[in-house]
Amino acid sequence: MEEKLTTRYSKVIIRKMIIILIGVTFAPMVLITGIILYRFNTFSHEMVYANLKELVLRHKLHIDFFLNENLSHIKFLSHNFEPELLQDDAFLHERLQDLQEEYNLVLMDLELIDEQGRQVAYAGPSQLKDAFYGNTHWFKEAMDSPHYISDVFKGPKDQLQFIMATKIQKENTGWILKATIDFVSMNLLMENLKVGETGHAYILNRQGEFQTRPPGKIELTKQQYLELFDKLEQTGHVSDKKIITVSAFLKNNEWILILQQDIDEAFAELNFNRKFAVLIFSLCSLGIIMVCVLLFRRVDNYISEASSEKESVMTQQIIETGKLDSIGELATGIAHEINNPVAIMVEEAGWVQDLLHEGIDKNNNLEEFIRALKQIETQGRRCKEITRKLLSFGRKMDSRVESVQLNDLIEEVVSLSSEKARHANVKINTRLDPHLPEIQASVTEMQQVLSNIINNGLDAMENKGDHLDINSISHEDHIVITVRDNGPGIPAINLSRVFDPFFSTKPVGKGSGLGLSICYGIIKKMGGRIDFESVVGEGSAFNIMLPLDNSLK
Repeated sequence: MEEKLTTRYSKVIIRKMIIILIGVTFAPMVLITGIILYRFNTFSHEMVYANLKELVLRHKLHIDFFLNENLSHIKFLSHNFEPELLQDDAFLHERLQDLQEEYNLVLMDLELIDEQGRQVAYAGPSQLKDAFYGNTHWFKEAMDSPHYISDVFKGPKDQLQFIMATKIQKENTGWILKATIDFVSMNLLMENLKVGETGHAYILNRQGEFQTRPPGKIELTKQQYLELFDKLEQTGHVSDKKIITVSAFLKNNEWILILQQDIDEAFAELNFNRKFAVLIFSLCSLGIIMVCVLLFRRVDNYISEASSEKESVMTQQIIETGKLDSIGELATGIAHEINNPVAIMVEEAGWVQDLLHEGIDKNNNLEEFIRALKQIETQGRRCKEITRKLLSFGRKMDSRVESVQLNDLIEEVVSLSSEKARHANVKINTRLDPHLPEIQASVTEMQQVLSNIINNGLDAMENKGDHLDINSISHEDHIVITVRDNGPGIPAINLSRVFDPFFSTKPVGKGSGLGLSICYGIIKKMGGRIDFESVVGEGSAFNIMLPLDNSLK
């Protein structure tokens, strides 16, 4: 009965531990996933709208240039030729041909009209004679302004066209020089502005009339189109459940250029990434649950085996507990080391977001953007390597060996420790041998050695406000790295215990006591030697000696 109660109690404990572990594991994962998806959603919307706005503004410039170019040639004729010359049909015809041939313009005809609206001269294919425009709307507006561009209308044979006119004033007499523009040429500009399968562009006037061919599918009513003139002044774009509409004014705000696209197509990539993220999250969640269940099933098996082999299992459990305690102590120290790169990554990520809002193409933002991304990558790799060290301690993994330039490694670790040194009011001085040769070593292990020793010195001088000296020098067959602080030092009675596991002179909770013992093991494995000397009140120094022909065993 006692064994059954113990087994049942153990299973309840295991079940609770599984639930707690899953909850603790899922909480940050859900939070991080939610934040990333929210940021990605915001960024995707901004990028889609920015891209569409850029397309619209670019084509607005093209269309404005098209209109102004044609109008400028008409103004050129009005300013450089007397009305008496322009009254000659043959002369007007020669000017029309010159413009069409030299500038590849789309002028269909030219007309000179007097101030009563009577046609004085005509050049073009229609052979219009003695036409009268005095009662037309466009003539009255052209007489009241220096220059005039009409809306698109149907001309002879229902051909779509629009007119440009400029006023000529000589003494007390006025004339209108009018040109007819082929609609097809401007419509081609709109056909070039197409995004995907559903993105189309068109132009409307303030009466809601199309000035170019409308898209194949009309999504908005005439009233909604007219409301865009007011909404454009406030937001620049409008979106509903079906489409996104981006607009820009043309022709002195009398026309509006509209680019619309189905919202599903515009955010197709965003929707795909959402689904992909949900899939990855589900797979990770399933994996975590399976790992937790398998892990605690093994624990349950250990507990079951304890009923028949109490003494041996208890002994084994004590050994495993000791190992887990060691890993826990090491993890505490590593957590502090991870905090700095994580803080840097968060800061750089915020800076990247600011650059994206400001615009990458402004000032030196692109270089800053690339630098921030490289910094995030560097700090992420640093976190990865630190975590790998914890796994290495637990799994006894072999570290990868490569050619290492110790001066560069020292500079890197000093750079990473600069923030801590600043808070400790300590100045780090380096004097490195410029001719130091490369050695074969594990970069991460040497980083760990240098980082532990440097941080140990910074901790010793915390708030004292002094200096830490780091020197490197090359001898015939070995390299010596010296890290010296002028902290309080340690008593002579403790000198022999400096490299013992779990020995620490730091207050409880501020040191695991494993850092220097790990450094000792790494240097010894490389065939080197690490010495320590300290004088109370004067400081401490570590001397690391590494052979030039070292190889990890």
